[in-house]
Amino acid sequence: MAQTDKTLRALFEKYAKKRITIILENKSERKQIRNVFREDGLSDILEFDLWNEAWEKLKLATTSILIFSVDHPDGMDFLRHLIESMRFRKTPMIVFTARIREYPKHFTNTDAHIRWVQTPFNALKAEQALIDTLKKGVVERSSSMDESKALEHYNRGIEAMERGAHEEAKEHFRLALKESPDFFECYIKMADTLFQMGDTEAALRVLGKADTMSPDHPKALMLKANIAAETLEKETALKVLDLAVSKRRNDLMFIIEIGNIALAKGWIDEAIGYFEMAQDIDPDLIHVYNRLGIAQSRASRFDKALAMYNKALSMDETDAGLHFNVGMLHHRKGEDVKALEYFRKAASLDKGMKEAHDMIGKLEGAK
Repeated sequence: MAQTDKTLRALFEKYAKKRITIILENKSERKQIRNVFREDGLSDILEFDLWNEAWEKLKLATTSILIFSVDHPDGMDFLRHLIESMRFRKTPMIVFTARIREYPKHFTNTDAHIRWVQTPFNALKAEQALIDTLKKGVVERSSSMDESKALEHYNRGIEAMERGAHEEAKEHFRLALKESPDFFECYIKMADTLFQMGDTEAALRVLGKADTMSPDHPKALMLKANIAAETLEKETALKVLDLAVSKRRNDLMFIIEIGNIALAKGWIDEAIGYFEMAQDIDPDLIHVYNRLGIAQSRASRFDKALAMYNKALSMDETDAGLHFNVGMLHHRKGEDVKALEYFRKAASLDKGMKEAHDMIGKLEGAK
């Protein structure tokens, strides 16, 4: 339904030339949204079926507003790519999700303009979210690669990191910092690259530079925690992790990530302690119960693990990852008939979940 209010007409006229990018696999729904926007006088609309296609195009082109869903894992990866690239810091995103109480919390530390909208994806919701976004006046197109040499080198450095080409990444980050000595995010990536290359001392020096620019920034604290966990004795490393948490006491997702660092090192009780801290901050977060379930399962405390998973499933029984984790718990207990039920459920909820299909094949082949 087109908006007829004079104020809204003036708003649409003001932003009529802004480019809107819509990523939505359902062409019929996409057409409805496009038609509503065109009735509102917004005609510069890019459309994509798939996130990877959109990402490749947006690396070369610009846009002023992005509209997409993160209910598929590819959508979530797309959002992370957008944020990581630093090209979309001022570009508003209208992001649809079925997990409206969950996903926004995952991005509280990101420097991005995100308006979260409850799925299902439809034209009226998209239009209202667009109106709310335009009213805030934050609409600004994404940077293009040729506008900033520093940004170009930064993104090439990230791509090199993803390929494991650390020397190449290091050089691109060096060139980016030469162009823009105050590029905070680039110092973080340079430090991470140096750490991956085994040059811990240089990584810490670069982090020291980042600290002078933005003291106790969560990304710097997290990288310091990772470095400590990998290079120091357990007790000393845990002091670094505890110090990081003390600086972000109410930062739910930061504390969970610190718990993940401890869990990856096999420090299970310490990881559980961090996850329980996060649980105290927000007892309604599915993610923290999932992490507690994983930690308890790895400690072979299967009853406690199952209680955590069941709590999470009571909050969202459509989460394929949770069903997979319960399946793994039963598999570890030798209850493969029960495990197979959960792996099949996970595969039905997320047909692209390779791990679930692999476990189904493994257990069915063992019969």
